Amino acid sequence: MHSGNTPGATTKNLAPELQTTTTHNSKPPEPRRQRFAQRHRLPDEAAYSRVFGGASRSRDRLFTILSRRNDSGVARLGLAISRKHCRRATTRNRVKRIVRESFRQHLESLAGLDVVVLAQAGTADADNRALFDSLAKHWQKTRSAQFDGQSDSQ
Repeated sequence: MHSGNTPGATTKNLAPELQTTTTHNSKPPEPRRQRFAQRHRLPDEAAYSRVFGGASRSRDRLFTILSRRNDSGVARLGLAISRKHCRRATTRNRVKRIVRESFRQHLESLAGLDVVVLAQAGTADADNRALFDSLAKHWQKTRSAQFDGQSDSQ
C-alpha cells in the first residue's frame, strides 16, 4: 500500500496509537542528565579558606578530605586535584569525575557540610573501584566526625 504523501513509501496497518509522525527536525528526547548542581560547589576562595582554616580531616593513601559545617544546610564540594599527584590532565579529570559522582551519591548524608577533597600520591594509579571505595569510607568518617563528636578522624 502506497502513502499519498511519499511516493514509493509503504505503510502498514497499525493501530492509531502506534502510528507516529516524524519530521526531519524532531530529535529523540535526551536522557535526563544528573548534573552536579551549582549549589553543591564551593563558590570561591573565601569558602575554600574557611574549610582549610578549621576543618576535620580524614586521610588515606588516595585522598585527604577536609570538612567543616556550614550554615546553608546543603552539602558543598571543592576539589584540589593537583598536577603534583596526577600528572596527566585525563587522569585529573577522571579523578574529579569520580569524586563528584561519589559526592552526588552521598549528598543527603553530607547535608550541612563543606568538603574539600585533595588527591594523594597514589590516586593517579588507583582504579575507579578503589577510588569509589576510598571515598565511601571518607564520607562515612566525615559524617561521623561532624555530627557525632566534632573530632578529627584518621
